Amino acid sequence: MSRAVSRHCVWMLADAYRSQTGFAEAARPHLRALRDETKETVHLFAYERGEFYYLDKLESPYQVRMHSRIGAKASLFRLSAGKALLAKLTTAELKELPEHVPEDVAAEFSEILSKGFAVDNEQNERGLRCVGAAVFDKSGRALGAVSVSAPAYRFPLEMLDAYGLLVRRTAEAISESAEIQFPRAAGSEVPRQERAGKVKERISSGGAPDER
Repeated sequence: MSRAVSRHCVWMLADAYRSQTGFAEAARPHLRALRDETKETVHLFAYERGEFYYLDKLESPYQVRMHSRIGAKASLFRLSAGKALLAKLTTAELKELPEHVPEDVAAEFSEILSKGFAVDNEQNERGLRCVGAAVFDKSGRALGAVSVSAPAYRFPLEMLDAYGLLVRRTAEAISESAEIQFPRAAGSEVPRQERAGKVKERISSGGAPDER
C-alpha cells in the first residue's frame, strides 16, 4: 500500500469516527429521555455503506435486560431497528447490502412505513421484544436507528404501539438535532421529496425490494 493510499484510508477512518461520535453525542439526551421514560434498554445504531452496528447503549435499571456490545455488528433482518431502517432505504442503498433482503422482511415494509416503527417480536432472541425507528439526517441520508428492548414479560404485546410511538418520536428528535453529515459521494444525496416518492411506490407495489 502506497503512502498516499494509506493516508487516504486513515483520513476516511478519522472522518467517519468524527461523524459517528457527533451522531452519538447529538442522540444522547434523547436516548436518556427514552430510557428514563420506559425504564428499558435503549440502543443507538449506526449505518454506513451496508454496515449496521451498535453505536451507543443506555442500560435498563432492572437486573434482567438485553445484553449487547457497543461496536458489534447488528442484524438488519431480525432486529426492529434494522427492519425500520431497511424499510426506508432507496433501491441504490439496498444494493449496498451484502445480502438480499428476505421476502418475509420485505413483506413488513408497508406496515413499518405506515406506523413509523418496526417490531421484533422475539425474532432475534426468544423472550425479548423490541421496537425500533430509523434516523436520517437533513438530506434524507440514513444515519442509523434507535430501539427499545425488554424481556417479553415486561413488554406485553398491548404495549407495542405505545413504545413504538415513543421510539418514533425519539428518532425524529435525533434526526432534527443531529447536525452532522456522514460522508457520501458527490451527487448521491436523495432529496426528501424524491425519497417520499420512492416510499409511495414501494407501498403501492407491496414493498418488495425487487419491485421498485
